[in-house]
Parts: sequence; C-alpha cells; structure tokens
Amino acid sequence: MRSRLLANRPLISIGMSVRDGASTLGLSIQSIVNQSYENWELILIDDGSKDTTRAVATCFGDRRIRYFSDGHSMGLPVRLNQAIDAASAITSPGWTLTISLTLRGLSGSVSFCKLTPRSIWWVLGACF
Repeated sequence: MRSRLLANRPLISIGMSVRDGASTLGLSIQSIVNQSYENWELILIDDGSKDTTRAVATCFGDRRIRYFSDGHSMGLPVRLNQAIDAASAITSPGWTLTISLTLRGLSGSVSFCKLTPRSIWWVLGACF
C-alpha cells in the first residue's frame, strides 16, 4: 500500500511565488510543462495579484499545477515557505532541504539528485 501511495507523488516540487505577473507567468509555466521529465508538481502561490494572474495560472488544465491565493500580499519569504508546506514531493526519513536552481532542466536535476537520495531538491522562484 505504501509503495502505491509513493508512486502517485511527484519526485520534484517546484515552488513559485507570483504577484501581478500575468504578462510573464504563462511563459514560466509553459517552460516547466515543456520539460521532458514529467514527475513534478508546480505550486504557484499568488502574493495578492491585482492583474489576471489567476486566469493565467489556472488556464493550463494540468493536474500537476496547483494554484493558491488568499488575496493578501505577504512577501516572498512567507510565500515560498507556504510553497514548501504545500509540497507533496516524496520525502525520506532524515531528509534535508536543498534549494537548487539549474539550467540543465528537470531531467538533469533528477539525475544529479539521485546521487544524494536523502535530500529533497527544490526549485524555488518568483515571478514579479
């Protein structure tokens, strides 16, 4: 049963805070969707956007993209902590959190991360 539950969870959680980023958010999301590696989730945390950010964030129809908004501006540190709390990526006992930004794409990141299996690798970003 446990292995079945883990099989349905993403290996990589990508956390992104956004505020009034409708003009660039679609490209950011599309760049993630276009990755050859598919076992990920994107957690979008809206930091009080007044533009059409919600419409852009929710138009993809991809179950791996999760959008959260409370209508308030709390700032980047609070929002990225919320993304971490919302993540459902596979963890192991005694895990460590590492923030990783890479130009090699998600496939390259997964290959690298498998070298250190006791770590959770995160891609955190912001779109403002």
